[in-house]
Amino acid sequence: MTPVIVFLSGSRRGTTLRLGGERLCIGTDPACEINIPLDTEPLPLPHHATLTRRGDTYEITTSSGAEVWVNGESVEHLVLASGDVLEIGRDGALLLFRVSDANNEPYKSIPEVFADCLECTRAEEGMVRKASAFAAGMPRELVTNTSRMFRSLMILALLSLTAATVILATRSARLQDRLADEILRVEGLSTLVATAQDQGLSSEDLAEVAQEIRATRDRVDSLEALSNVSARVVAAAAHATLFLQGSFQFLGPGTGRPLRMMLGRDGDPLANAFGLPALSLEGDGPLLEIFVTGTGFVASAEGLVVTNRHVAIPWEFNDAASGILGSGFVAEWTRFVGYLPGIDAPFELELMVAAEDADLAVLKAVGMSGRLPFVPLADTSPAAGDAIIVMGYPLGLRALLARSDEDFVAGLRTEGGDDLFAQAARISLAGFMQPLATRGIVGQVTRARVVYDAETTSGGSGGPVLDVSGRVVAVNTAILTEFGGSNLGVPADRVRALLDLAEGN
Repeated sequence: MTPVIVFLSGSRRGTTLRLGGERLCIGTDPACEINIPLDTEPLPLPHHATLTRRGDTYEITTSSGAEVWVNGESVEHLVLASGDVLEIGRDGALLLFRVSDANNEPYKSIPEVFADCLECTRAEEGMVRKASAFAAGMPRELVTNTSRMFRSLMILALLSLTAATVILATRSARLQDRLADEILRVEGLSTLVATAQDQGLSSEDLAEVAQEIRATRDRVDSLEALSNVSARVVAAAAHATLFLQGSFQFLGPGTGRPLRMMLGRDGDPLANAFGLPALSLEGDGPLLEIFVTGTGFVASAEGLVVTNRHVAIPWEFNDAASGILGSGFVAEWTRFVGYLPGIDAPFELELMVAAEDADLAVLKAVGMSGRLPFVPLADTSPAAGDAIIVMGYPLGLRALLARSDEDFVAGLRTEGGDDLFAQAARISLAGFMQPLATRGIVGQVTRARVVYDAETTSGGSGGPVLDVSGRVVAVNTAILTEFGGSNLGVPADRVRALLDLAEGN
């Protein structure tokens, strides 16, 4: 059997000392075999007590003037038993005497660790300090004084716990990301549904348009009068300036099925948590269609149409669509058509090429090659102070109706129906499909943009910016609302380069 001393307090707390020899000194003297650290309070004598071998154990003898307490009782001579707790001085350093199997390392069992930690707290005052001492000592004892096998198992358990925590944290982070994506997608869908519902011109909207026609016509007429440009230039460009109208949908990831509104048994749309129509890739409910309008112009005898990239690929620039596109959905046109003054029926449009470094795109007017008037591109850039003319269809269908007459609007209300494509077809057939022309002055010209003050607004994107000779010097792109402020156009040389690329394809 091997006797050992376990330090239960002070800076050596938790360490174990094997005892050997017939006579051992306990004290603060560095020569003492059982050396008590100088940070112990109260500080023992340099030679405070002596241990004398008695078979497999030791007998403790206190020095003159010293006190030793064993298991809470003051002693002068005592043969120690395994498990005795020694106080070297009243409330002094705590030592545990233990006899271990000589064939094994003097490691502690779990009950011994628990008991030692409890013993260490005996000298602390107050439950909070006792609990803190126990909580601090228990892990240290487990790590330093238990068997190698137990420590290995504990380390393995800690590693497993850490790995499990990391895995759970990773999964939680992924779940949070998926939840955030889902929220973004749902919010985006809700916004798109609201947008889709707001785009139609209902009977009530037509009534409002009828009431506003006189005032709106006066405003439009004043803008055209303000332009004071050559009637020949405006007329020629108007016959090559398109009203663009389209609708797009979203197809599910890997399925190709379009998003539809869910219908109840009564045929009415079901509502989601946002109070808007619920959507699904199943069923046969109405498609979720997003309608857009814009402006373009015929730029070649082959029927190539120039417009903005954000008009030709509108879902790329729609914040509400970003959530659903990020979830793997794909957007595609359900229909994309163009109208020209003097041509009653619309014609289909197809995207040929879109610029990566400018807000430009080239479309093909299907089946119209050689049949459409076009406006030529200018060979030189405009200069600051030059007069320009902007052609376009700002405010889409509503502005076209405002420029029609009350009888026509009344007829639309009588016929009923709020199909936007049908409304545009009727406007064209009635001869009201005419672009608006406004005049402005060039303020700045760079390689990337032309800045001017001609009045326009949403829906006018993609229209031609003409010089007074009727040649295109830029394509209208960045516009400000409410018919005011400076507007931006992409220079004609960028347009020419994209046309060359389209013709080469």
